[in-house]
Amino acid sequence: MQEIERKYLASPMLMRLIDRYQLTPHRIEQFYTHSDVQKTVRYRKMDDTYYKTVKKGAGIVREEIEKEITKQTYKMKRKKHLGNIIKKSRYIMEDNGLHYDIDIYEGDLAGLYTLEVEFPDIKMLEHYRPPEEITAYLLEDVSEDARYKNGYLALHGIPSNHLTGFILPEMDKLNPRELDAFSVGNLSCGDALRLILYTFALLIQYHKDRYLQKSDAEELHQFRVNLRRSRAFLKSFQYCFTPETYNQIYQKLSDIAASTNHARDLDVIAAELADNPKNTEALDAIAKEQKREQEKIKSMLLSDSFCQFFNDYFAALRSGNLIHSPDASKPLKDHAAAVLQNLHSKIIRKIDKEEKRFDPKQIHKIRIAFKKLRYLLEAFEEIFGRKEVEHYIETGKKLQTLLGEYNDAVNQVRLLKNYRKTHHKEISKVLIKKRKRQAEKMLAKVKKSLHRFKKQAFVI
Repeated sequence: MQEIERKYLASPMLMRLIDRYQLTPHRIEQFYTHSDVQKTVRYRKMDDTYYKTVKKGAGIVREEIEKEITKQTYKMKRKKHLGNIIKKSRYIMEDNGLHYDIDIYEGDLAGLYTLEVEFPDIKMLEHYRPPEEITAYLLEDVSEDARYKNGYLALHGIPSNHLTGFILPEMDKLNPRELDAFSVGNLSCGDALRLILYTFALLIQYHKDRYLQKSDAEELHQFRVNLRRSRAFLKSFQYCFTPETYNQIYQKLSDIAASTNHARDLDVIAAELADNPKNTEALDAIAKEQKREQEKIKSMLLSDSFCQFFNDYFAALRSGNLIHSPDASKPLKDHAAAVLQNLHSKIIRKIDKEEKRFDPKQIHKIRIAFKKLRYLLEAFEEIFGRKEVEHYIETGKKLQTLLGEYNDAVNQVRLLKNYRKTHHKEISKVLIKKRKRQAEKMLAKVKKSLHRFKKQAFVI
């Protein structure tokens, strides 16, 4: 049979079309055992079905022969694949009798979005004009550009001049899902930073609004997480900002986070005392203090200074006036590996420094450094590949959890002692001693885990 189709490069804003029609994704993995201008042999897994497809010819009209094959055949042929294995999500849409395939690529091809339209005959293809609702998301017709055929992409990757001069749309016109869909690896370092920080700022505002509505501790936690993410990127890419700009933004975000710390401390105390009925009076007093702290935080979130800062921050991110480094015009991928290696080296130096004494305050700093590394790895996943960074993310999560549990144990001892001294004598000394012993046991595990991490290679 003949394959008659047009292929378009699309913007990440194509996500709007997917959302509007509530399209569901089909997971595709495919590879090639033969690929040249006149013929390709492709093997594809789509969801749980396997196919072999032979295409002959070039351009808009090609001969296509496709048949279903077994999983065993697919796995056997997979060992002989040429180039890279392509992974993508496909969304299928029917409109006015035409079949549309929307492909969102992953891995080395992350950042590539395409839309293909299939036609029953040449006449319909020649008279085709994309509907207005689709045209807004299309960048270029690449139907006859061999570099955007999947066989070529598998062998050579995204063309070197792909989206050259691509300008990030006005960010206030994009929703968080669309912002997240942009491939930061294909943007300049300056635009990528703006995009990442803008997304975090939107999430800060989102969880702020939810906390004001619900007074829910989880919303406050997510608010704090996105403050930390923002500070991690500001710190790691400090050289892209003027000292004055960096100091002003970083300090303000730090001050906002610090104003929520006491609420976190009260949650830690309450969690430790919750299971013992003897602590009822202390828990009642803590609940009242938590209520007062909630009101303080809400007052801060509604203050003119908070609102003005974020208004100015959003405006600066939209305009691009925050970034002042000549290096910021280079692709983010040129910066990412060096930034990660630098942060990893700092963690190793911190561990080296602490291996003889392991001060709790310094262990907390190591934990914060692990968080920063994880935030960066998650954001750079598409640059280095999911498989390549997944191990480091999981290792970081486990260490972060362990160090967090140790930090909580140390803090609980300190907070319980202080609370017993200043508020409630009925908080048991036995409980404090028990928690102290638990912290000491955890410390031995912390030492062992950090020493093991230090010996592992970090290759990005």
